[in-house]
Amino acid sequence: MLRCNVFHYACVALLPLIVLSRDGLGKSWVDEVSDYIVIVDAGSTGTRIHAFHYHTRRITEYEFPMVIDPPLTVPMQLAEFKAKPGLSALKCHVDDFSSHMSPLFRAAADALHLHDPMINLKLVPIYVGGTAGLRILSHEKLKCTVSALREALRGPENPFAFVRDEQARVLSGEEEAAFAWLAVNHRLSHISPNPGTTFGSIDFGGESVQIAFVPFEASVLAGMFPMHFGGHVQGPIHIYTHSFTRFGFAGAWQLATEKLVSSSTNWSSIDHPCMPQGLVWNVVWGQFGVSTVHTHPERSHGNITLRGSGNSSGCRALAKGLVPPTVCMMPPCSTQGVYQPQLNSSKFVVLGEHRDMRSWEVQVLIEDSVPFLQGLRRQLPLMCALTMTQQLELFGSISGSHSSECWRAVWMYTLLVDGLQFNIDTPNLLAPPRCCDHVLGQAIYEVNFFPYRIERDSFDFKRTNFAFDPSSTDRPPISATKIGSIVVLSSVFSFVTGLYVSRVVCAVTGHAPRCHRLGQYDGPLLVE
Repeated sequence: MLRCNVFHYACVALLPLIVLSRDGLGKSWVDEVSDYIVIVDAGSTGTRIHAFHYHTRRITEYEFPMVIDPPLTVPMQLAEFKAKPGLSALKCHVDDFSSHMSPLFRAAADALHLHDPMINLKLVPIYVGGTAGLRILSHEKLKCTVSALREALRGPENPFAFVRDEQARVLSGEEEAAFAWLAVNHRLSHISPNPGTTFGSIDFGGESVQIAFVPFEASVLAGMFPMHFGGHVQGPIHIYTHSFTRFGFAGAWQLATEKLVSSSTNWSSIDHPCMPQGLVWNVVWGQFGVSTVHTHPERSHGNITLRGSGNSSGCRALAKGLVPPTVCMMPPCSTQGVYQPQLNSSKFVVLGEHRDMRSWEVQVLIEDSVPFLQGLRRQLPLMCALTMTQQLELFGSISGSHSSECWRAVWMYTLLVDGLQFNIDTPNLLAPPRCCDHVLGQAIYEVNFFPYRIERDSFDFKRTNFAFDPSSTDRPPISATKIGSIVVLSSVFSFVTGLYVSRVVCAVTGHAPRCHRLGQYDGPLLVE
């Protein structure tokens, strides 16, 4: 470490030489970073780890001065691994988090070693993003959950680079929406601020639903999320984002069932129109057979009995009760009076349920040119009429966190039509199979704020072409050779001058005991 005192100006003059000679001119002026990144999606119903690879971020311009609009760096996913339950269902013990995460760590590490046997995993950053399952926790439970998670990431089970607490945190709903938008437009279009060529995203989760899009309006009054990826030509990307907490499939199920139970006088037998015939649950208040914060929600010994009646119109009425018309304080609005710019002709992609679109046979209708919402509405009566036995035959199981397929289909339709106010005939609502999720978007976002590598080969001075206009008032450019010569001469001159000045100052101020030899001053530091 270089230590300088207030008299020794020469050390400052020597800094260019020290920097340039450390690794050679122009070679790696920034810390080394990995070409890999690991993202953990701490969802409401499970934990997923994703390993990504991306090409080294380099500056390759040859001319000075450098004005660079660097291309967006997009990682490629190498592998994905899952574990249940979600982190919100774990107790606040470090050992529980370590046991839950260790198999995921090992699997991701093996995937990276398969891609590069010589990889140094301690240079690979890991990011953990909690979503709505963690956002709904009480303050105390959330605090101890995040603390235990961070301690587990600092432990020996984690082979990756966890150097800042912020690498493991709960994402805001707006961030999650922005990440989904990035993923959608990387896969289906391009990442730009153009509302006419980009897609909006609507991401259905267990506890929340996120919407994000670039509005046609010049100004966004609320919910604006800026991304500075556009460079000096296009400028930053301003997208509107909003997260509807408790409007995911599980959260909305609990709200709707609470309304149903509250209106009943006999809790021992309540007909539930969104459950298939033949299904009976004995549940407790609050969960109603579904939970994102408990591993095994009560369905056998609760004091409330829910009996499936399988009625699409009844289920639709129950769902509509969650999105009644409300006062709009800052128009235009979507459900609950939430400000939302006009949708206009923006195209949107529905995320999170692409597998269901095919199993519900909505995808077949879409491929026959039936608009998405029309196809979904057509299937609702058929979905809700399925008995429990038929549902098990078609779908394999009744989802532990999302109740029945009837509810999932009805709630999606209701929120899109009555909540977000899409026209049922709109051709601008798409559900492409195997599209994407917000994790890819988070990887894109994080990587593009990593530093670039500046390498010796990036500066081919023989190919540098400097043009000088004699009529210009600007100074002519200086060649690399002249730059090097000037740096050396100025540094030597400054060193000698600084040495002489420091001795004169020492003599005048009378600090001889502290100035008797250059470099031994114990006062404040200028450079470290």
